[in-house]
Amino acid sequence: MSYVHHVPGRLRVKNRAFGSDEPTRRLCRSLAACPGVNEVTLNPRSHSLIVLFDPQRVSGDDILAQVDALQETQESPAPFLSSLPLAVLPSASGLALAPLAGSLATTVGSALGKALFGALLRTSVERGVASLVAAAIR
Repeated sequence: MSYVHHVPGRLRVKNRAFGSDEPTRRLCRSLAACPGVNEVTLNPRSHSLIVLFDPQRVSGDDILAQVDALQETQESPAPFLSSLPLAVLPSASGLALAPLAGSLATTVGSALGKALFGALLRTSVERGVASLVAAAIR
């Protein structure tokens, strides 16, 4: 199972296949040499790659495609990007749905995150106010 977190200029790809083995290190070196990529950090303990890049020169989708291409050229233990939601999916008309799927996932994820944070904040504030009122009454 792969996990991707993306903000402009920073991409994190997490997968159990990322370790301190030579294929993963080779992938990091190859990725660091790509145009627009500023830095690639491997964290074998958390099984993740952090890629810092110039969003004016390259997009997160481009980097994911590059990681996927590099992974295919190397012998690695598992296809670690096969389950990513940013994969290019053909539609009935043959058009790529990846940009639409990626933006939809981002929009839905953002809305759910904001709703969850709002509910958590509201609950915390309500409990805090209730505690203060109870303490003031005593």
